[in-house]
This record gives sequence, C-alpha cells and structure tokens, in this order.
Amino acid sequence: MRFAEVLVRAGEICQILKVSEPGRADFSAYAKDMGYFALQLSKVQRERIPWLKEWAQRLRQLHDDFETIRNADRMLLYVPKNASALEFHKSPAYIRYFRAGNRSSKTTSGYAEDYFCLTGYHPYRYMPPGQASAVIIAGLPFVDYAPKVFEKKLFSGEDGNVLSPMFPENGKFFNNYDKKDHILTLACSECAEKGLAQSCPGHHPKYTLALVSSEKGVGVIEAFTARVGHIDEHVHEDFLGALKMRVGDQKGYLCVTGTPLHGPEAWEKRLLADYAARPKDSNRFDPTDPESIPYCTIHECTKFDGGIVDHATIRAEMQGMDEFEVESRIYGRPAALAKKPVFSRKIMYEMREKCRAPNRGYLESPCPLTEADDKTQMKFVGEESGALRVWESPEVGVQYVVGVDTAAGLVDGDASCASVLRVDLKGGRISLRMVAQLHGWMGLFDYADGIFKLACWYNSSLVVVELTGGLGRGVVERLKGGKSGEGLCYWNLFRDTQKGEYAQFSQDVRFGLDTSAFSKPSMVGCLQQLVKDGIFTTPCLDTVAEMVAFAQEVTDMGNIRLRGAGGTHDDRVMSVVLAAYVAVSFPVYDFGADVVVASQNVEAAKARGEGASEGNSW
Repeated sequence: MRFAEVLVRAGEICQILKVSEPGRADFSAYAKDMGYFALQLSKVQRERIPWLKEWAQRLRQLHDDFETIRNADRMLLYVPKNASALEFHKSPAYIRYFRAGNRSSKTTSGYAEDYFCLTGYHPYRYMPPGQASAVIIAGLPFVDYAPKVFEKKLFSGEDGNVLSPMFPENGKFFNNYDKKDHILTLACSECAEKGLAQSCPGHHPKYTLALVSSEKGVGVIEAFTARVGHIDEHVHEDFLGALKMRVGDQKGYLCVTGTPLHGPEAWEKRLLADYAARPKDSNRFDPTDPESIPYCTIHECTKFDGGIVDHATIRAEMQGMDEFEVESRIYGRPAALAKKPVFSRKIMYEMREKCRAPNRGYLESPCPLTEADDKTQMKFVGEESGALRVWESPEVGVQYVVGVDTAAGLVDGDASCASVLRVDLKGGRISLRMVAQLHGWMGLFDYADGIFKLACWYNSSLVVVELTGGLGRGVVERLKGGKSGEGLCYWNLFRDTQKGEYAQFSQDVRFGLDTSAFSKPSMVGCLQQLVKDGIFTTPCLDTVAEMVAFAQEVTDMGNIRLRGAGGTHDDRVMSVVLAAYVAVSFPVYDFGADVVVASQNVEAAKARGEGASEGNSW
C-alpha cells in the first residue's frame, strides 16, 4: 500500500465511523487519532476491511519517518482546497473545466491531476493502473510562466505553499529536468519506491511532464503523447482539438483551468461550458452509448469560496477593481478583460447597464431580390434563433449606415457581422446609435442577400463593406452586380473617394473600404473618441462584451495590433468601426434632408399635441 493510499483509506475509516477526519497539520496527532478510530471499529467492521492490517502498519511507518517521507513527496498531504476542487477531481468526464476567480485553487487542482497521472495513483477517481505522461499548455506569457509557475510548483518551490515543490530534485520521483525544452522526467514507480529515482536505469520506462508555450502555435505539441492534457489559462481554441489527438481515447483526459478573462464569446464557454450545461443524453463522450462517461463537466468557484484568501482582504481588493474585473477575478464569471483596452471599461460598464434584449428574426422580400428597388417594403418576421437582431425599427426620413465585416462562414471561425447605426444630428454634431445587427455563420451569398434586405429596410442605408482579406469583395460583387448579371444592383454602396492613388493613376474609385495596419488605428480611434464623448451608444450586450475585450497588443516584431484580446472574436466591433468611421470621416450625411424631416416631425407633433419622437423602439 502506497503512503498516498494510506491517507485515502483513513478517510474511508472515518466515513464508516461517521466522524470527521482529523486535520493533518500536526501529523503526529493525526496518526494517533486515526489509530484510536481504528480501534473503535467493531469486529464485523474489521472483518469487512481486508486492508486494515496493512494500513495500520503503513500508517505507523509514515508516523515514525514522517519528515523524510513528506520532504520526498510533498503532494502526499494534498487535500482539495474547496468543494469545487474536490468535484473537479472526482468528475469522470473526458474534459473537466475548472473556471474560477483568482487564487481559488484552480491551477493547483490542475497540477494535482498532472501529479496523479505521473505517479500512477489517483485518490478520487478511477484511472488505468500505472504511470503515464502529461503535457501542460501555458496560456500566459511563457517567459513568465515557465520560471514563476511551472518550475516553482514542480521543483524550486513556492513561498508559503507547503505542497511545493511537487517533485524536489532529491525527492521520490525526480529523475531529470531539461531546462531548455522544459521537460521534467520522472522515474518508474519501482525505482521511486526504492528511493532510486535519480539512478533509474535507462531500460526502465520514464514518464514526462512537458510544458509547452501556446505562443508558437499548435505545432508545438505534435511530438507529444500523453494520458493527461492540461490547458492552464486561455489559449487559442485550436489547442483543444490538437490536445484531443495527443491524449487518444477515453483512457486519457483533458483538464482546462483558468480565470474567464475573455468574455462570453470565448471558446471555453462555447466548446466547454455550453456542453457541460447540456442534458445528460447530449453530453457524452460517445453519444451512441448510454453508459458513456460525460464529455465535459464544469466546476466553478468564487474567490470567496476558494478557501485561500480571507474575505476582508478580498473586499479590499475589490475596491481597486472595475465591475468587469470583479466579475471575472473575484466571482469567476466570464467578463472580457484586455491588458491594454481600447475602450474605457467604465463607460462600457455604464453602457452595459442600459443594454436590452433585441427582437430576433429575419426579413422577407415581397419579390425576388433581383427585382427589388428602393420602394420595396421588406417585412420583419420574428424567430427566436434568427440571425437578425433588432432594437429599433426603421423610422421614416432617418439616415442609417451599415458596417459590414465578412468572415468565411465557418462555424468554428469568426462570424460575419453587419451593424446598422442610426445617424442623428445633435448640436451640429453627428451622433450614432446601433439599432440592428445581422450576425452569424453564413455563406457569402446568404450573407450578402441578408445585407441587401437589411439596407433596403433601413431607408436604403449606406452600406460600407470591408475589403481587406478578400471575402468582402465577394459581398460587394453580389450587392452591386457583376458581368454575370446575378448581382442585386444595390444603389447605395460606399465608395472610397479619399484614396489619392485612385486619382493619381486615373483609376475609378472602388466600392468598399480597405483597412490596413496604417489605416486601422485611425478608424478604431474614431470610434474610441465617439465612445469617450458619449455620442456612440449600443443596446447590444454582445457588442459591449467584444468592445471590452478589444485591445492594443504588441507583436513579437514590435508592431501594434488592434484586435480582440487573446484572439477573441471582434467581428461586432469591426462592423461598428467601419460604419462609425465612414459616418464621421466622409461627407455622407444629408444635412438638408435632416432639416426637412425634423421640420415635418415637429409640425406633425404639434398637430397631435405631442413632443418630438426619439425613434420607434421595439
């Protein structure tokens, strides 16, 4: 019986007697209490425990030589810090996702799973007998993670952590550490039990714990095969699929641990949390087998429930955080946090408080789209799963602009998004308000047709299509019509008239808008200023979430990149950026029409004895 099993069996004895297991801080007292409890077992109970004699002998040995044994194997005394950690260990699922606030024992719990795999004994769930290898994918900057987390937890030690180092260099299991490739090699269990870990012969099997950086792409794990794959903090979603290939069948499993700093659009929610929330029949490793283990379980813990930091200290920390930080870092709920956010989180929080649910559905045309014109009346049809979200219906005489961000239509990639902004004039200055959004994973033609109907419905609004990347050109061709005659001949497509090179080389201005590393900062800066000045608003909760996560990042080459933090989706943000930039930077607003319409509205309001309307809200 291994020493780790001795402690597990002690818990079973306490359960039989229905008493609380003693604390292990003073192990001498603990061993004496457990010896006393064993004597309280009845004769019938003792006869039903075949391992009782061996357990008592090993407990005595552990008591007599406790300091030496503990120093060789610090994780011997590991106990889950909170109920969520215990559920995480006990879960039989193929993928276990531990989502929690900072300092809630999630990373330690994940490393404990790696330890159980490497040493060949799991005290909380069934695991195939024998040792195996594991791999950890670091979701934080590798230059910090390797020395400050990986190496400290494993063999250099952390201040205040009695469980570290997990594998001390002169300990029970440590055989070798390759500092260059960050691969820890452990001895076989036979040599480990004999105290010969560092001299374990070459012909004996060795087991490794490899740390790899997510910064170099999924190719870094192609050479690894492991029983346990562990993702610690947010990485690109491609790693999840790649890691499944590395652990093979259901004998292996995956652990994902982290604080949800990348918002409700992050893949962890879509590919893990949403699966875990499914009914049991829809959440199986093998959907055809009713006895199959769960595919995924989620385990959540707030910092208050973590059992590590006292509550007074947590409340003091909260005073220096904004609402989004409190959501993710304290309560462990998804809230996007960018290290260098583009948009003020304070303003975003205020905007979020005013968000409201849209009406969802789609638009119907009374005629084939190739026959539609600016007089065609589109009809909104409600549908709960519709890709079109509407907060305000079109108002006669009001001017609108549609920003179009186009994706490939792949379900696992970015969505395509077209945002409709209402353009108003207040105090001689343009103000913008989102009123509708078409968002989803659509094919190019379906997406273009949806934009056509949307633009027609909103008073033949100006449509601004991003061209960069090539996909937007297909939308433009469908909207304006090509040589094939299959186009929709939309009459109000944006043309970039400010490109000097078009005039220089006698080129006609092109439909659509190019973005580049040089133009994108000014375009994003335009929306940033509108947000700061309070003249852009959106009622869309998902758009606010993307704006909170939209960040300025520095590439390895030192270049500035504006995108969703950590590769999170930013299609909603970019569609708004396009529309806002054109509305403010190009002479597209018809001030004359605005004066006429405003006058008509005032006269109509006077006739009714009412105040001026602020828009037709759903």
